[in-house]
Formats: sequence, structure tokens, C-alpha cells
Amino acid sequence: MLVTKSTIAVALSLFSLTNAIPTGESSLLTAREEHQCKPGTNYYKCSNGFDGCCSAEACNPGGCPDETPACKDGKIRIYQPAMQTIQDGADPVSATNIDLYRSATEERYQTLTFTLPKKANSCVLGWHIPAERNFQASKNHAVVRIWEGTNSLGSSDFAYWPDTPGPRNNTMGPITCEQKVLLTSKLDVTPKQLKHDNQTEAYVSLVQNEQTGWYVEYDC
Repeated sequence: MLVTKSTIAVALSLFSLTNAIPTGESSLLTAREEHQCKPGTNYYKCSNGFDGCCSAEACNPGGCPDETPACKDGKIRIYQPAMQTIQDGADPVSATNIDLYRSATEERYQTLTFTLPKKANSCVLGWHIPAERNFQASKNHAVVRIWEGTNSLGSSDFAYWPDTPGPRNNTMGPITCEQKVLLTSKLDVTPKQLKHDNQTEAYVSLVQNEQTGWYVEYDC
């Protein structure tokens, strides 16, 4: 076999190119091949447990909007609904935490959207705070009312709980078991009531996570 200088040069070039490809990049390409997604979707692997393709940011609170949760036996409690904040008639803004406000001239309220399995039963809305939390509320008029459409589901007084040590769980009441549950949360106070009590503002704010804030509990 005749070995020429050009043959050696080509072989050396191929050897150098092969060694120049990092192992991590090679593994990344393999991983991409294993997770081929449909057009309009991307692959996500999130701390909330989602691992797959989605048309939106699946690592946000609420998970992937394309996904229908599996129905497991026993009581299931899900936190971190997809939320939006509406203030003074402006366009809704995506939110993560509870942030409600009322004054003589301003109002800030929020919508909550929970995604439930098709076979979910006995759905109940509640809120929970652990011993360690980031929680603030006005001393008066911190009552939050929840609405499902035009139907009031009840209210809960958040006043004083920020300063009360220990965990707290509060059940608001039953809600409709649907795959998409849309609720509205507002402070249950009017400017006239604030003025009567010489109070300039009312507010509730709570940082939410996997065990803090609004939740829906259901069984299958």
C-alpha cells in the first residue's frame, strides 16, 4: 500500500477534528436525539418534576399548560397555580406570589388557574403557611374573598397570621372539579370602609412555593 504525504495529512486532520469534539457536547447531541419534540414545542426538564416537550415554559409555576396531570390514588394537594395580577384596569401581568392591595384610589387583585386531572373528585381550595414564610398583611381589612365566576366561594381573614408563629392551614371550601379551574381573589373591603376606619390601605402579600400559599386538594 502506497502512503503519500497527502494521505497522512488527511488522517492527521481527521484525528485532530475527532479529538476536538468535547464529550459533553457529544452527550448533549445524544440527549437531544432522545427528546425530539413536535414543531412549536421545546424540551424541558424542571425541578417541578416536568420532563418532556411543551409549547410554553414548563418550569414556571403551574407547569406545562399542555399537560394533563395523572390521577393518583389518595388525597393529592397541588400548590403554585398559574397566576395573573390585574391593577386598575391594566392588562394582566403574570405573577408568582400572592399580592393583593386596596386603597381609596387603587385596587390590585389576582386570578388563579389550577390544572387538575380529568378524574379529580372532591376538589377543595385552601391556603397553607409553614412555620418559615415571607408573609405580610394589614392589621385590619385583610379579608380575602375568592370567586369562581360570579359565585363567591367564601373568604378568609389573613390579618395577624404573619405574626403568629407556627404553621397554619385554612380550608376555603369546595370548588368545581374541572381540568382548568379559574378563580379570582380580591380584598373584601371598599374605599368607604377604609375611610370609616381611618385606614389608608389594606394589603396581603405571601411568597408562594411547593408548600406555601394557595392550593387545591382532591382525590381520584
